[in-house]
Amino acid sequence: MGRCPTRKVKKRRLSHKTARRDKFEVKGDDLVYTELRKPETEIKPLQLDEDLPGMGQFYCLHCDRYFSNASVRDDHFKTKKHKKRVNMMMGQAPHSQLDADLAGGMGMPDNGPKLMSNLVFTELRKPETEDLPGMGQFNCLLCHRNFSNASVMDYHFKTKKHKKRVKKIEGPAPHSQLDADLAGGMGMPELMSA
Repeated sequence: MGRCPTRKVKKRRLSHKTARRDKFEVKGDDLVYTELRKPETEIKPLQLDEDLPGMGQFYCLHCDRYFSNASVRDDHFKTKKHKKRVNMMMGQAPHSQLDADLAGGMGMPDNGPKLMSNLVFTELRKPETEDLPGMGQFNCLLCHRNFSNASVMDYHFKTKKHKKRVKKIEGPAPHSQLDADLAGGMGMPELMSA
């Protein structure tokens, strides 16, 4: 009994696929979305490129793919995959890496505006933000966490970690109103009213 004779072949095949996948990697959804939102005047005409299929003249902006000729591109426009992609890009903006970092509580480092790139600094300054960079509309000041929407923030408020921090700040809760009055130095309420 020995090793499987095809083991090395499978390894080679997988490494070949990953290298090829990296070579033809498509843009992320957030980058395609920003390209689609550009005004018509900013969109540049396609230039001739010998390395791309069809000399780079037959391109689908929604899917970020090049085609060999116009008929293949037109057939692609009729596919279910392309139509789903068009609907996705016409809807709400997809999440970017910055959104993921802020939702994960990582946020931006506080290096000051001169060390941050101007693009990233202006992305953080949205109309609903406060004066602090990275602090949006949905945040927990107690835990120093930022959230992308209200449902994620509500879920955070129900977690054990958040409840533990709230309890730590509030201190032990009084058992009754009478205990609270005695602790406050008010004495017996019945005797005070008489």
